[in-house]
Amino acid sequence: MEAEDGSSLLTETLAPLLGVVTATLIFLAPLSDVRQIALTGELADFNPIPLGFIVTNALSWILYSLLVRNFYIFWSNVSGFCLGLYYIVSALGARDVPASARSLVTTVFTAGPFLILIGFHVAFLVVNPDDPDKARSLGGWICVAALLAFYTSPLSTLHHVLLTRDASSFSYPLSLACVLNGALWTVYGLVIGDGFVWAPNAVGAVVGVVQVGLLVVFGRGEGAGGVGRGKVQGYRAVESDEDGVEEG
Repeated sequence: MEAEDGSSLLTETLAPLLGVVTATLIFLAPLSDVRQIALTGELADFNPIPLGFIVTNALSWILYSLLVRNFYIFWSNVSGFCLGLYYIVSALGARDVPASARSLVTTVFTAGPFLILIGFHVAFLVVNPDDPDKARSLGGWICVAALLAFYTSPLSTLHHVLLTRDASSFSYPLSLACVLNGALWTVYGLVIGDGFVWAPNAVGAVVGVVQVGLLVVFGRGEGAGGVGRGKVQGYRAVESDEDGVEEG
């Protein structure tokens, strides 16, 4: 009985609590870069596109947590929503944001939450009174789409990494946080029997493993400290020192 209680405590309480911590670490990953942008007013080689997915992902899971009444999911995403708003306002306030990037981030930032709110409005007020399971399913699929977009956004530089054999667009702390965060929420999702929690987070853990593997195999380029330009947290665009061509 004591062994069962200990296992239950580990999987139903400790795992999601640690998941709250690792999720917060992921959301904090671009903070230093964004603060620099706010101070200088210049985007430089920072890739702002993934920032829009922070807000849409966090908002979808906050609403889902209210639908299924799970405060672990709620608190793991509140910081992401608040930080995401700060990130977008700061990044789009830079003087050198390319028009295409500004347009895409603005579209994700405005259309994403709008569609999510409409979807959850239907789930809460239209479907939920008659069929709670169907409402949960609708909200869950919205969250899966948002989370997969967020988890895979750093891989926008994957082609460049494989082409140049330089993984400096990835970060060990962020990649390891993705692995740990994805693994913890996968375990918790399996324990509570929620496929909308464990399935996308399992994908996130795999994406993190891929990034760690590429960092181990290719390293982070040459230069001071072995870190090339275009570094930092999987949010920076990759820039070639030789030809000055930026990819993001």
